[in-house]
Amino acid sequence: FEFFAIAAVLYYLIAKGVILLARLLAWRLFRY
Repeated sequence: FEFFAIAAVLYYLIAKGVILLARLLAWRLFRY
C-alpha cells in the first residue's frame, strides 16, 4: 500500500510539472 501511495504521489507531481512546463512554454510562445 505504501509503495502504491508513493507511486501515486510521484505520478501526480510529474503530471503537475509537465502541465506547468507546457503552460510556461505556451505562454512564452504566445507572447512573441
